[in-house]
Parts: sequence; structure tokens; C-alpha cells
Amino acid sequence: MRSPFGAAALLLLALGAPALAQTDHFAAGNAARRSGDFPAAERSYRAAVEAAPQSAEAWNALALVQGYQARYADALESVNRAEALAPNDLDISLTKARVLAWSMRYEEAARLVDRVAAARPKDSEALALRGRIAFYRTQNAEAERAFNAALAADPQNLDAVLGLGDVERARGNDAAARTYFLRAREIDPGSKDVADRLATKQPDGPLWRLDVGGTHSWLDRTALPDWSSQSIALTRMTGAGSYVTGAAGRYRRFGMTDVELTAAAGAPLMEGVSARLEASVTPAADFLPRWRLAPSVTANIFDETALMLEGSVRHYATGTVSGFNVGGEQFFMERRLSVSGRFINSIDDTGKHLTGWSAGVTAIPMDRISVRASYANAPESDAGIVADTRSWSAGLGYDITPTLTVRADFTHDNRSGGYLRDEVSIGIAVRF
Repeated sequence: MRSPFGAAALLLLALGAPALAQTDHFAAGNAARRSGDFPAAERSYRAAVEAAPQSAEAWNALALVQGYQARYADALESVNRAEALAPNDLDISLTKARVLAWSMRYEEAARLVDRVAAARPKDSEALALRGRIAFYRTQNAEAERAFNAALAADPQNLDAVLGLGDVERARGNDAAARTYFLRAREIDPGSKDVADRLATKQPDGPLWRLDVGGTHSWLDRTALPDWSSQSIALTRMTGAGSYVTGAAGRYRRFGMTDVELTAAAGAPLMEGVSARLEASVTPAADFLPRWRLAPSVTANIFDETALMLEGSVRHYATGTVSGFNVGGEQFFMERRLSVSGRFINSIDDTGKHLTGWSAGVTAIPMDRISVRASYANAPESDAGIVADTRSWSAGLGYDITPTLTVRADFTHDNRSGGYLRDEVSIGIAVRF
């Protein structure tokens, strides 16, 4: 006869075997995930699910590694299984929010994060995920606030430190970004996410930007017909703060049409200092410059203060006009408000030197919306003729999505001894 103690031991072993197997699979999955081997991690977590199909924790872990492999539909299915098994588990809610954010369902993701944060106000993971969602939406100031709040709750939160580095890199501040990434490496020396960021200087996010726009101008105090223009530009990010641009514009003025071809490039020269060079040619130019060069340098002397030096040489059929501008820009309210100004100089072929100034303000009153206004009393050149011009303009930009922006602007020019001009311009930018 079998001993009752032996039967009990066999029963306990049978009940404990799935839990032990799940623990082993979890350990293997966690190790593979940290090393960046997501397919191996997925195999281990699937084995954990097979060993314990009612384990919400196993389904939750499986959802994460499926998301890391950009299989968002599979990840959402797995996290929904976890949620059905443990509907009140806030950690599963955070995983689901992360998967929704990866799927660009930002509003749903943000609502889930807000629900977790309401229940656990000091939850550093929820705060860091709130920052990540804002970063995906290109709301860098809001993302920075959330990541800093996460670090205040937990100074060792890896996602928050990486997030602050990502924000700096997106702004083109690669040196500041690497400082955060080095700090992240101290927190988790074996993290592949950290190693990947340190191994590259490429900015996060889209590498290409396509801009398309058009303008129409109505002229008064003259018999000249209306003006119009159409333009297209393609920009490629080549590194943190580095880019190249190719553009073409068609301009209709004075009853004639000119087509201008432009190339530009920008890059950091050293920490806090960047340069840009723009060059254009206009074959068979009637009123635009036959060729044009425009170099510029920008230096960030403080985190929120920049100084600019800009030059230009424009060669018209009637002669050459050169110029240089000195200016600055000051940011406020975590870069949601900026004020800029320039001292403008223009010199024509005869040596006539005209000076002027311009001032502008740009604000982000709410997420996705930017407004701008400017005023200038400065020399402008048309068809090689330089004249003092008083101008004011106002514009509005709206981010339809994190990668799609539309803008509209209105400009009024009062050219000394010449025409009045009202211009409406519209444009769209797509990042991919």
C-alpha cells in the first residue's frame, strides 16, 4: 500500500512543477530581454505561458517582448489576455499603455497612464511612460517635465534617464544626451538600450522631412500684377544636429517667372556651436539672384540663450548685394516661448549701406499649436534694388500628428517709395 505521505508528496510535486518551470522560463526570458535578444526572450515567455496559461504575469511579459519586436497587434492581444486574467493589475495597465503608444494610439495610452498615476501618484514607471508618450508626440518640454518627475520619485529609473537623453538628442544636443546615457550605463551596465544609444550619434525619430508650400501676394500702390510662388524642400538628418537639404522654388513676379534651385547643409562645429551654409542658383534669372550664398553660425551661450551671425551675397543681373545680420534668441517657460531680434545690414554695388532691425516672438500656448509674430524695419532687395521696407507678419502652426504639421502665415510689406504687399502663405511638413 502506498504511504499517504508519499501520495501527498507526489501531489505537491505535481502542483509545484508548473510554478517551478514558469520561474525557470521567466529567468531565462528576463536575461534574454536585458541582452536585447527579444526572439529568445519571447520563446522563454511563451514556454512560461504554456506552463501556466492562467498566469497574467507571463502574458504581460510576452506582450512586452512582442512590442519590442514591433509586432504590436500580437503584443496587444497578449496584454489583453493578461488584463482579462487580472483586470485590476496596474502594472498590466502600464504595459498596455506602452503597447498603445508604440501603435501611435497616444490618446488611449495617455488615459491609461493617467489612471495609474491617479492611483499611484509617485509611480516612477507611470511618470516615465507619460514622458515617453509626450516624446513620441514631439512635445519635448512636456516629456522633459515628466522624466524629471519620474527621477524625483526614483533617481534610479532607467527609462527616465534614457528619456532625458533622448530629448536632448532630439534637440540636437548630443553632448548633453551622452551625459544622460553614461548615467544610464551606471544604473544598468548590461542594458542593450543604453549601449545602442552610446554607440550612435544619430538622432531619434524621423530622419527625413518634406516641406511643400505656396504663397499669393496682392500688390497695391502699383500697377504690378499679383505675385505667387510654389516651393518644395527635402531634408535628411545625417547626425545629431546635422542635415542636408535640397529645394526648388517657382516664383511669379513682375509678369515673369524664375525657378530657384537651393542646397543647404548644417552641422555642429563644437559643443553649443553650429553652422549652416545655403547656396542657390537661378538659371535665366529675371528678378531673383543668379546665384546666392548665405552662411550662418549659431552659438548657445547658455541653455536658453542663443546668438546668431548671418551673412549673404546675392548676385543679380544688375549687380551684387551683400549683407550681414547679428541677432539673438532667448527662450522662456521651458522653451514654450521665445523672443528673437536681429540687427540687419545690406550693402549694394554702389557701396550704399542700409541698416534695419527685426523682432519676433514664437509661443506654444498648448500642445500641437504654435503661434508666431514678427515686425521688421529693414532693407530688402527685389531685382537687385535695395529699399527700406516695414513689414509685419503673423502665423499659426498645427501638428496634426507627431509627423505631420500644417502652417499658415500672413505678411504685410510697405516698401519705401514703392508698393504695398499683402501675402498669404500655406505649407505642410511631413517627417518620416
